[in-house]
Amino acid sequence: MSSNKGYDNHGNLSYETNTCIVDGKVITTSTSYTNYGGEPKVAFQNIGVHDHNTGKVSSKTVIGGKLLP
Repeated sequence: MSSNKGYDNHGNLSYETNTCIVDGKVITTSTSYTNYGGEPKVAFQNIGVHDHNTGKVSSKTVIGGKLLP
């Protein structure tokens, strides 16, 4: 699993990207946070899946929450 996090000028978590490979599928999540009110809350999450066995790519966007870590 690969992970990358970004922070704003105040040290608050702004975004994170995670990538993992499971059963020939590359799953990438990109989560964006909002920091209004002092605590990071999920603004949206994009999930992309690339199946190396079939070549198919699918994606999903969740607003206001997240499906995967």
